[in-house]
Amino acid sequence: MDPDIRFFPLGVNDEGKRIDRILRNLLPQYSLGSIYRMIRKGSITLNRRKVAPTHRVSQGDVLSIPAYLLTNSNHPANGTSCSEPKLQLSLPILYEDEDFLVLNKPKGVTAHGKNSLLKPVIQYLQGKIPPSLTYTPGPLHRLDRNTTGILVFGKSLKGARFFSSALRMGHIQKYYLSILTGILQEPALWEHLLVRDPQHQKTILSTNSAGKKGKGITEVFPLAYNTLFPSGFTLAILRIHTGKTHQIRAQASFAGHPLLGDLKYGGGKFRGGYFLHALRLVLPGRLDLQAPLPKGFSVALRTLFGDGPFPFEGRSLYLK
Repeated sequence: MDPDIRFFPLGVNDEGKRIDRILRNLLPQYSLGSIYRMIRKGSITLNRRKVAPTHRVSQGDVLSIPAYLLTNSNHPANGTSCSEPKLQLSLPILYEDEDFLVLNKPKGVTAHGKNSLLKPVIQYLQGKIPPSLTYTPGPLHRLDRNTTGILVFGKSLKGARFFSSALRMGHIQKYYLSILTGILQEPALWEHLLVRDPQHQKTILSTNSAGKKGKGITEVFPLAYNTLFPSGFTLAILRIHTGKTHQIRAQASFAGHPLLGDLKYGGGKFRGGYFLHALRLVLPGRLDLQAPLPKGFSVALRTLFGDGPFPFEGRSLYLK
């Protein structure tokens, strides 16, 4: 075996990827034009043969790259590789299979970025998923920092593609639980044209009434209400049909029922801030999960609305 050549086996999570895109990920220090020239000249080969830059790889293929093209940082983008010691982790795992890792996200942490759940997830998955040059596990949808509940991470390219396609086509059902200000006695449908205000980091109503691209759609199902306080409070399940940033928080405010404790959107002060919990997620044929409530939310719920159960969709809903 030529010591000046490095060999990179391609796994199931690389299946169907183009050679040029794999190399852009593996050799980020080179321009796309430079990578194309290397492929055309045969400096980089697949299974020891020249291929077109747009060639799509298969599981079991082997990519050959001269060692001089690689730097110390040019390691496979393997979701299971990490140069740091593996930590003793205590992830709030709700469900796991070959394609998905589902967490019950706590309050105050993000899904990705610095000090997020992503790094602990990648470390947890060391040795649990096949090596890959291109695929890294990551969150398949978003939850705000202070929103708790169901958060799905992809463990495989197949699972990530399936989830993303179902999300894009509106096949995934996502239900949230929150406490709204004011009394809401009947189900409601909230539809607003939404736009981000980057200066104030808020979602606001759009003044552009043309088109539906920015529309936020949320169904609201009141479970119980409390009239002991001046304005009252409503415990509600909210099903989102779109995925705009701060969608529920903004639409609740526009509808006159901001989340209790959501100061940014006019909800007034409440100890611990607002409660918004991703309670249930349904991916037909694959997942139907419900996340237990955080302790603080459970205490607030019992204080304001009692122990339940609460009627929802013709059955008794028990919130734990």
